[in-house]
Amino acid sequence: EQCVREGVRRGGRGDPGLAYTIGRLRFAEEKWGDAWKTLREAKEAGFDPVLARHWFYRASVNRAAWLVDDGRPLEAITELEDLRRTQPGHPDESSLLVNLAAAHRVIQEPQPAARLLDGVLAKTPGNASALYLYGRILVDEGRLEEAIARFRQALLNSSPSPDDKPYVDSLLRISEASVKLVKLEDAEVAARQRLAI
Repeated sequence: EQCVREGVRRGGRGDPGLAYTIGRLRFAEEKWGDAWKTLREAKEAGFDPVLARHWFYRASVNRAAWLVDDGRPLEAITELEDLRRTQPGHPDESSLLVNLAAAHRVIQEPQPAARLLDGVLAKTPGNASALYLYGRILVDEGRLEEAIARFRQALLNSSPSPDDKPYVDSLLRISEASVKLVKLEDAEVAARQRLAI
């Protein structure tokens, strides 16, 4: 960070290599919007095409999840479909597809979301994020028993840690769905597990 600041002070503004470096730093800090912006600048300015495109893709996928949470799912869909078309087979493609499915779920398009998740799970049956999101779609459709089964699969494929979002969120959703099914003991067990984490 100090080296980058020194580079900027010495006139490095507009330098594609510097933009790439700042983008990687922001990515490491999980500042997805800043990472996306600076990595896009590096890519457009012609910095090493393979590196810039790879990391811009990763920043874009992470930023898309934020866009969905921020109520901008259509923007996320547009950006993710563009990435999907221009960089097929990227190592983070499953994350892109899960975020794309999340955006479709938010705009109440469960069928495209489910198709995307089916594709992810066909390649990686233990993808906890995909299993969790599939459970959310099943809850939306009122298929609570099936949803709980998906959430339990997500638990099996994630780690019991406060930083593991699919694990923590699956416990919460199991508890909520169990309450709706009037399985209050199951709901309490899941809720207590979540509180313990």
